[in-house]
Amino acid sequence: MGGSILRRLKEFLGNLSGESEYRDRQLPIPKWKFRILMRTDQPKADSLAEQWLERGYIRRTGERGGHGEHVYEINPYLEEGVKLVESLKYPSNWISGIESVNRERLTQLTYFDVVGQLTYTSEPCRRLLQRDVNELFFNYLAKNAKSVVVLAGSIVETLLINHCHEKNVQKISFSRGEKNLHKNLYDADLGDLLDYFQAKRLFGDLTIHMGNISRISRNFIHPGKELRDTDELSWRKAEICFHSTLEILRTVCQPVF
Repeated sequence: MGGSILRRLKEFLGNLSGESEYRDRQLPIPKWKFRILMRTDQPKADSLAEQWLERGYIRRTGERGGHGEHVYEINPYLEEGVKLVESLKYPSNWISGIESVNRERLTQLTYFDVVGQLTYTSEPCRRLLQRDVNELFFNYLAKNAKSVVVLAGSIVETLLINHCHEKNVQKISFSRGEKNLHKNLYDADLGDLLDYFQAKRLFGDLTIHMGNISRISRNFIHPGKELRDTDELSWRKAEICFHSTLEILRTVCQPVF
């Protein structure tokens, strides 16, 4: 039962008690009055009334009112059913996210272009990237901010590891302050990789700065930070991570000739 239908059912059931002719769960309802009882416009009321008849929420008794209108009987279990559905509420963005997964919206977000560019990466990184990119887009559409931030950082990290694979780099060296550090590729975190790429000037400064957006934002995966700091993990931060990650992907994933 969708959120919109649930709201209309609650309006409908609540307004029945104010009808003087409502007795024994029955009420004469002219077609125009459904929009009053549901508190919506006429086209929506007409559509919902037909749906409710099909689903057994209401039924025509076969009787007629004083003006020839149908007499409807309300399903005796409807009110309890509405209460049960309310007790099992789930986040509204789940439904809106699923509804947003369509070709038009994915095309607007350049999903198909991005997936195409992943063919320029090598295994085993490609397999990880395909999985994480799919999850990134879905969570972006569902507005799951924390998931977007975490996945964005993971994708940037995998893209940098993939570039090292292609250059046969197994160990990285970089400076941090006065220290010269050396790490095996798989032991390096996102910050290490960004320092290495910046030191080697393998990509422009803009790409490194965008990578640092994901690195900094990914600190929100630690509950202590969210509980301690006043700075919240807002949807705006997730949006910035999403778009900066896609830009890095476009820059890094290029065909090798």
